[in-house]
Amino acid sequence: MESTVSPEPSGLAAEDFSSSEGDFTYLELEYGTPAQVVLPLFGLSGAEPDREWESNGGGFHSEYRVGAVDLDGASFGLTLGFLDGLLNSFTFTCDAQEGEDLTPLYEDLRAHFGSLYGLPEEESVLEDVLAPAQEERGKDLLYDIQRFSSVVEEEGERATRLSLSLMELDGAGVQLELTLGLYQ
Repeated sequence: MESTVSPEPSGLAAEDFSSSEGDFTYLELEYGTPAQVVLPLFGLSGAEPDREWESNGGGFHSEYRVGAVDLDGASFGLTLGFLDGLLNSFTFTCDAQEGEDLTPLYEDLRAHFGSLYGLPEEESVLEDVLAPAQEERGKDLLYDIQRFSSVVEEEGERATRLSLSLMELDGAGVQLELTLGLYQ
């Protein structure tokens, strides 16, 4: 019988995104683990990726949507990212409902992650800078500014990163994204 991890733990907390070794990860899963080992843990044996692309810098990326997890009372979709078939990232995405502004949730999470991990000052990137990078990944750009903060944890030979970003359209937060992954 195949064992699985629950992609819906009862209410994740900001503290749940750091391993006992200090890496930014989810469910203590090791980066570099092959997709054929990770995917069955989430009930995705034999699943085809939801998105694939080859980056200009080399490497073949694939993403698999797992399901929803609860963080701070909001529902986030979880996507597993792989680079050349090896676990590379976890992305938690929350999309605003019609008329909803995710800015207060972003600010709460940013303050909480900041107190735990020391997030630096927030930065902003305008749409004209973002569009080419999103195009390479096969994503449509649905916002006009991105606000973000990230922190890197270096442990021995490797480094991991936690990145929190808010995508705004016409002054309202329309998408919130938390990414944990290898920092290269």
